[in-house]
This record gives sequence, C-alpha cells and structure tokens, in this order.
Amino acid sequence: MKPEEKYDRIIEILNNIELGKLIILTGGNATGKSLIRRVLWASLKKLKDDGRKPGQYVADTSMERRTSSHPGLGALSGIFNDDPWVATSECSLRGIENVIKLDDRFIVLDEPEIGCSLELQAGIAKMLNERKSEILEKNLGILVITHSKVLVERLDSDMFFNMEGMTKEEWLNREIVPIDIDTFKQEANETFRFMQDVLKTQKQ
Repeated sequence: MKPEEKYDRIIEILNNIELGKLIILTGGNATGKSLIRRVLWASLKKLKDDGRKPGQYVADTSMERRTSSHPGLGALSGIFNDDPWVATSECSLRGIENVIKLDDRFIVLDEPEIGCSLELQAGIAKMLNERKSEILEKNLGILVITHSKVLVERLDSDMFFNMEGMTKEEWLNREIVPIDIDTFKQEANETFRFMQDVLKTQKQ
C-alpha cells in the first residue's frame, strides 16, 4: 500500500469507530495503526465534544508510551515506563492495569501482548473479557491494537478493523508470506515521513 492509501484507510477506520465498544485493530507493520492511536482524539471530539483538551479523550499504553519520557506528568512521569529490573511481560501487564482503571477515556491498548507468552496472552484476553462491561461502563470505549492471533481469536470484540481491509476470518486464516526486509525498511521510511507531515498539518 502507498502512504496515501494507508492514510485513506486510517480516515475510514476513524470515521467508523463507535463509542462504547471493544474494538480490535490489526495490520502489518508501518501501516498506520499507531497514527490512529495518536489522532483518535479528533474523531472522539466529534462524537463527544465536552470541551476537553485533545489529550484528555484518550488513555493509552504502547511501546512509545513505555519507552519515552513524560515531563508533563511530573511525579507521575515514571508510572508508564518499563522497569529494567522487572520482566517485560510484567511491564505489559502493569501498563494495561494502569489505563483500564481510569474513567471517561477511550482506552487504547497498543500491542498489549509485548513480551507475553501465548498462554499469558490468553490470560490477558480472559481478564479483558471478564472486565469488559466494567471498563466500558466508565469509559468511552476500548481499542486493542495487536498482532496477536490469540487476542483476536479470544477477545469478545464488538468491532474488528484491519489496515489491509481483511475481515477477522480472513486475517486469522491468512497465509504468512515473508517480507523482504530491505523493501520493508524503504516503505516504512516513506510511510513515516508521510505520516509525520500529516501530524504536523494536524497540529497547525
């Protein structure tokens, strides 16, 4: 997919996201999934404009969140970061717990399976299923961005989106075809530059 096509797909998905749902988003690397997380607030503001600042509509856990600094959070700046003395899987679980206990946000779990065995991924799906009603009662929705077949199979999702346009069944049963690494890096860089320009335009 060309960067422009990826962007068109992002807009299509954002326009179809509904409040009060558990939504799964899948797709290949560098297809724009994380950009959806970053600009989701704009769509939410259209659906529920209650005067909040953009950043107050979404609460997320992601690799970017876990590895970057958060000076704006002051003393709380470290609660989202990985602890070098703790297992990666435990950091993933802690990130999930930190966001699902919040109120009045759209909860985004971006690759919550990082560092987790298949069995632990199944446990995450089980926990989210058990707490789904509780989380949705006090929040705007849940978006799970994932590469995990286990999560897609086991999560009690209300909506499913794929960046390449596949259905849930097509995605679960697709043939896994190796990607040429050099070609991927070139396409990823082109997509990154294109999306950065989009983000700059959004901020203006």
